[in-house]
Amino acid sequence: MDLVLGLFLIFFGCCSNVYTLELLVKNEPGSGHLVTFAQFLMVSIEGLRHHLGYNGFQHKIPLHNWFGIVVLFVITSVLNNYALGLNIAMPFHIIFRSGSLVMSMVIGFLFFKQRFSLRKIASVLIVTVGIILSSLQKHDMHYTEGVFVLVVALVLSCFLGQFQQKVYQKYGSHWREGLFYTHAMALPFFYFLKSDLQRQWTQYSQSQPIAVFGYQIPIMYVYLLLNAFTQYVCISGVQKLASVSTSVTLNLVLTLRKFVSLLLSVYLFQNPFSATNWTGAVLVLIGTLLYSDLFGKHR
Repeated sequence: MDLVLGLFLIFFGCCSNVYTLELLVKNEPGSGHLVTFAQFLMVSIEGLRHHLGYNGFQHKIPLHNWFGIVVLFVITSVLNNYALGLNIAMPFHIIFRSGSLVMSMVIGFLFFKQRFSLRKIASVLIVTVGIILSSLQKHDMHYTEGVFVLVVALVLSCFLGQFQQKVYQKYGSHWREGLFYTHAMALPFFYFLKSDLQRQWTQYSQSQPIAVFGYQIPIMYVYLLLNAFTQYVCISGVQKLASVSTSVTLNLVLTLRKFVSLLLSVYLFQNPFSATNWTGAVLVLIGTLLYSDLFGKHR
């Protein structure tokens, strides 16, 4: 039952999250900071019921371990959403973030003395070619800047993953605690983005109103709330599935989910996607599945 629930939360939550995110950036391309803040706030509020007790905040991992992770996490999240306002189409955004396999291998080899099998190296090369083919499209200076932002976010997210892994190896895998503190401790950083947040909130308030339970609410507020909620559902699904399945199953499901999101983005929003781009997308899918050793005996 937990497996079925995890699958439902991932495909419903994550795909809906991508859909609502695209609705937001299509209407207001500069929505990145406000979207990120809303997502962090939603996860933090929900997490209070698990970690706020009579004696204050409860935790099993010393809080100082989260400081560096929080800085990397908030910067990575802000950059990923900010890139969507720089002429980066959602399909390419989805595919490019699959490049974490490539960057994780490079960073693991250079900085953490990790070694990889020939199969994994070949898989990463396939993913790399796929990403290159997916990026072949007409572009301008904003697009180039957007790709640079995504590259920086990708590098930081890989270091983030390495640091999180070390913390969990030392203190145990308290994923719900990690989810809460990485989001809640990041909220003060958004003070430095308050002018952008205020501007984006004002722009949202001027959007077309719709009736919600008898009240007229700007439609962008509704999209924002749905995006924050589905982000929480998506994260919960990933963690739920991770707790009841193997890493191979998790990687397979997340890869298929990305591909479904890609199909929905191209179909529902009529995003241009050439035959070359589709070839790249398929190569990324194949490379990711090979990396996960889906058809092997060992993971």
